[in-house]
Amino acid sequence: MKFKVVVGMRTKNENWIIDKTLKALSNFCDTVVIYDDQSTDNTEEICKSYDFVDWNSSPSRDPYIWNAGQQATDVFKFVEKHDPDYILMLDADEIPTPSIINFFDSIDGEVNLWKTRMVNLIRDQYHYRTDKYRTTAGVNINWNPFGDEAWSKHTLMKYNKEHSYTYEPLKIGLGSFGPVHPAPNNVPSPHKSTEDFYIFNNAQGSTALLLNSSNNIVSHPGVLNTMSSPIIDMISSLEALTSLFHNIPRPKNLPLLSISIIRNEGIPAATFLIVSSVGSSLSTP
Repeated sequence: MKFKVVVGMRTKNENWIIDKTLKALSNFCDTVVIYDDQSTDNTEEICKSYDFVDWNSSPSRDPYIWNAGQQATDVFKFVEKHDPDYILMLDADEIPTPSIINFFDSIDGEVNLWKTRMVNLIRDQYHYRTDKYRTTAGVNINWNPFGDEAWSKHTLMKYNKEHSYTYEPLKIGLGSFGPVHPAPNNVPSPHKSTEDFYIFNNAQGSTALLLNSSNNIVSHPGVLNTMSSPIIDMISSLEALTSLFHNIPRPKNLPLLSISIIRNEGIPAATFLIVSSVGSSLSTP
């Protein structure tokens, strides 16, 4: 690699995916800066097994208040210490397609910030989501990575040590840090989108429960499939959550326990999905 590429990554109990992510990044990254939010699993052990990982732990915080902007600022300060040519900003469950290596070979050095498509995997590494739905808050969501208003993020930036980057005004809570999330708010122009590589999102809970047009339940491996059948049979009513679904047809015998699991993984019950197509076959560039 002719450029020094440093990754900035926040982690929290990522032992289910972090080894796979680090193995992929080891093919082209100089350093992966980890900023861990008090993981209680063996995320630290896995990360420290890689020589190119710079491990950092965040201070203890109120678990109900997440200062996203401040955490992003802290990560960026650790990344800057490595004096990178380029900074790749990823979550622990996000992995670039292999074509990113060729992308760097011919990258336009005039561009300061690159916007990339996010491809949300479903079922396995060979399928991605294409579903659409409307949240109870009235927000239209379209997970088709190649459709209109597809989800994308500003994941790759050219670093200039003479520039003072900032995430201010600092945001509190889940969601984006700012207009060019997850990059700092004041990355100089020009900004550009690329189709030369994508980011695969392997989110463990994002496809935990999908309702298709036949109201059948499609379970994501690692969520429903890990629950014992006696527990599923014992907790089988959705009546307490009727108000969350409004006019959405509700399936019978959906285990209430699964909703708790999704909620614990940071996905509110109000974001259950109605899908017209569960997924599409995946081909990498």
